[in-house]
Amino acid sequence: MPGKAAIKKAHHFSGILLITFIVVHLLNHIMIFFSIEAHLEFMNVARKVYRHPVIEPILFASILFQVSSGCLLLWKKWRQADSIWDKLQIYSGIYFIYFLIAHPAAVLFGRQVWHLDTNLFFGAAVLNLNPLYYYFVFHYGLAIAAFFTHVACVHRIKMQAYTSQKNASTQSKIILAVGIVLAILIVSKMMDIPIPQEYLDGYSSVAK
Repeated sequence: MPGKAAIKKAHHFSGILLITFIVVHLLNHIMIFFSIEAHLEFMNVARKVYRHPVIEPILFASILFQVSSGCLLLWKKWRQADSIWDKLQIYSGIYFIYFLIAHPAAVLFGRQVWHLDTNLFFGAAVLNLNPLYYYFVFHYGLAIAAFFTHVACVHRIKMQAYTSQKNASTQSKIILAVGIVLAILIVSKMMDIPIPQEYLDGYSSVAK
């Protein structure tokens, strides 16, 4: 069985791949502040890369590895946590593990079972249906916040090799703040998007 150092290193590299994808995904969502058309155009270009028959399986494999290795590392980290930053890294990691399981599963379900284009409307539909939005506001909002929180905690650890602990903490707090603001803005915008009926129909039985 590989040691903790090897698992941690592999977790780091698979994390870089996922962070790259997530940053592109977030940039895609930011495009909705310009227009829905701009968002969909950006998505269509990005999909040529991340839905490529070679790239997509690698992304899914990275998600599975990130979840499994993250569970192991979090278990070890839990017993050693001695600061608020350690606890934030643990709690954000736990939630993001949950999201990395739930969100891709929902996307695959939408594609394979409902035969829908799992674009902006697929994700935003649950934020525009009562009572589903009571859950999904937090589901999506916490996912964005948890991602930035986890990145901020790792950034603080890595940057201490290059700058003071105070500077590293300040930079991490900025990353945290950006994540919280983006979570609020993106989720709020997604709650105000006209959803095509075909997407609402898929959730209608659940929303009643």
